[in-house]
Amino acid sequence: MRLGLAQVIFAPAAGNPLKADRPTSPVRHRLAMTHLAVQDNPHFAVSERDLECSPSYSVDLLARLHADMPDSELYFIIGIDALAKLTRWREPGRILELAHMVGLIRPGNSLDFSQLYAALPSAHERVTILTDGPLLDISSTELRRRVAALLSIRYQLPDAVIAYIAAESLYRAV
Repeated sequence: MRLGLAQVIFAPAAGNPLKADRPTSPVRHRLAMTHLAVQDNPHFAVSERDLECSPSYSVDLLARLHADMPDSELYFIIGIDALAKLTRWREPGRILELAHMVGLIRPGNSLDFSQLYAALPSAHERVTILTDGPLLDISSTELRRRVAALLSIRYQLPDAVIAYIAAESLYRAV
């Protein structure tokens, strides 16, 4: 593993304050799909700690995880498109104190590091960009659009998640 992580924890959010203007899937479905998506990998786990409050703020999740695992070094893995908005998040400086940020390159997205470093000087030591991973252009918005349009999402999600979406009739146009 590039970062040497013992485990990757996926934490679905109760509600994203930066996306409050958009409809979201019910938490129970997002949680179930997260469990299904990671079930076959022993290095993956699911945390429900971010479901305790809505809206969900990453700084609060990281504080709870830090309290749960005080001897662990936390890494927060996100797409570079989300990392570019870090200064708009609640307490971005505190987020960088609680965790190393790891940005994954996504096609069509870039990050102006000068603005990030000017706003958050600690980002020099606390942000890593992984540039050598696979470039996946998969977004939840696009996946939902494809399902609604009756287009295939095979190979873009685990089969168990695709089966769940079909069984629950999620994202279908009404």
